[in-house]
Amino acid sequence: MSLQVRVSLVTYGEVVYTQDAFNFGDYTNKGQLLKAITEIPYRSGLRTNTSGGIWYMLREQMPQARPDVRRVAIVLTDGNSQEADLTKQAALDAHETELEVYAIGVGHEVSDQELHNIASDESHVFVVDNYHMLQSIEDRLAYEACDVKPEPRKFTSQ
Repeated sequence: MSLQVRVSLVTYGEVVYTQDAFNFGDYTNKGQLLKAITEIPYRSGLRTNTSGGIWYMLREQMPQARPDVRRVAIVLTDGNSQEADLTKQAALDAHETELEVYAIGVGHEVSDQELHNIASDESHVFVVDNYHMLQSIEDRLAYEACDVKPEPRKFTSQ
């Protein structure tokens, strides 16, 4: 049986970068989706508009989600929002829609409190030292967020 998953994505920083966003029906196979994700530019800046990213997702993307399916959001951030109260409110709005929210902090600049405010519950918070370390949580996140059982790892002797 094939797992049917639809994905939308939005990036944020100084603003919400709607030009980089894609919606649930835009990519219909894994290859196209992965290519689209790798082509999204990293935009550094002086602000982290986490609330804007969450609200964009809620207002523009989630209405396109299929009804009666599990709805999961993963918020990835490498900085604290400058408007923590707005971020907390946006997360509460997401929680009220029964959206299951995971929060991933990258680096040491992210507030644990903000990640806990964003996440649906404490078990939905992940912190890694840098972007390369995201691989260290990939299996657990895929299992928890998408019910994907991890592949057995092959170890080779050196």
